[in-house]
Amino acid sequence: MRSLRTGLTAALAVTLVLSGVASPARAGGKKTPDPTARGPHAVSTADYDLGDSAFHLPDFHSSESDEVAPLELAGRVHYPRDLTAGRWPMVLIAHGLASTCADREASDAFDDATAKLYGPDAPEDPDEIARLEEIAERTGQLLNQWPCAPGTPQIPSLRGYDYLGKQLASHGFVVVSIGVNGVNVGEMGEAQDAARAGVANKHLAMWRDLVTSGRGPLAGKLKAGFRGHVDLQRVGLIGHSRGGRGVMRQAADANRKDIPSGVRIGAVLGLEPIGYYQPDDDLDGEWHTPYRVTRIPSATILGTCGYGDPDYFDNNKDRNQAPVFLWNMHGANHNFFNVQWSPESGQVQAQDDALPLPEPGKCGPEPRDRKLSESQQRTVGLAYMSAFMRRFLAGDHRFDPMLTGRTHPMSAVTKVDVQSS
Repeated sequence: MRSLRTGLTAALAVTLVLSGVASPARAGGKKTPDPTARGPHAVSTADYDLGDSAFHLPDFHSSESDEVAPLELAGRVHYPRDLTAGRWPMVLIAHGLASTCADREASDAFDDATAKLYGPDAPEDPDEIARLEEIAERTGQLLNQWPCAPGTPQIPSLRGYDYLGKQLASHGFVVVSIGVNGVNVGEMGEAQDAARAGVANKHLAMWRDLVTSGRGPLAGKLKAGFRGHVDLQRVGLIGHSRGGRGVMRQAADANRKDIPSGVRIGAVLGLEPIGYYQPDDDLDGEWHTPYRVTRIPSATILGTCGYGDPDYFDNNKDRNQAPVFLWNMHGANHNFFNVQWSPESGQVQAQDDALPLPEPGKCGPEPRDRKLSESQQRTVGLAYMSAFMRRFLAGDHRFDPMLTGRTHPMSAVTKVDVQSS
């Protein structure tokens, strides 16, 4: 989700109803499981929040400030209700760059000012332009601050992947979606990527302490008995938008030393990940190193109507020692993967950001694709995310034909172009 420093972003809260799922394909005469189906486990949900300023990274500062940025440590957890029946793999999800504060009055004023500034009847009078720019700047700051002003709720982007967390938990995963609103209002660029990785690793360290000893910052914060029932040797990472950039940095070969002891990353997936800075003539140099993942399975999901970047696939293939995948979903945009960023709920700053929109219902480059609905996009995205994690964290080889493109079980919803190496 794009977020200008003036707050031109989106967020949304809507209950996802999965619909329009294709019939499972057949591979080699055997039925491929429906990758969107719920599993056998009933699912429970829990939340923890250690505070809006619970964590600091010494080298990460608030935007345009020398002050160390305040960062929250908050998570939403979906897990099998029969938690004590096994040791379950974990998937950690990190959202991307979005507005942080649900100030509806500020949002309405911001939208009105920017619509006038950049619309077809944009003013030419310098005084009117200055007035509108001041409104956009002031209200944008109200939408993009951390912590939020007293009485203003935060935008809970971490809840935007509940549909995925519940489905994976029903198949025997503990899924933790973390909040990074504090990171979103800090300094930008590579420093922010490092901060995203740092916050994610802090959560993994807290979970290690809880699972191994019952101690640490999460002790007493969750009612369920997680001690001894999460397998931290089977951890997957999913990051959306700039969160995708963050988890790729976290899992990169060069940064393996920063993963908490006792934790092993077994798979990483970028969901419409934003590209990182790289000079055109630096094809093999230092700019790629902090994001290059070659030793563990990695995947990228893009939409033809979004603005994620295929670089993570392109720069890992042919160097990879583990499988690497790219799935390009026709008609998918950037925001709809996060329920909180999608328009149907009416959340503050929610946007349908399909690009471009030359005609109703069409998007993407020529030839135009049929734009997917929110539920359709999340259904197809869930299928590939779930299949990937179940394959590489739980060893379910039945999804191999789908992941490599030999079968296309979601073809009744949309076309998905597949590359693998």
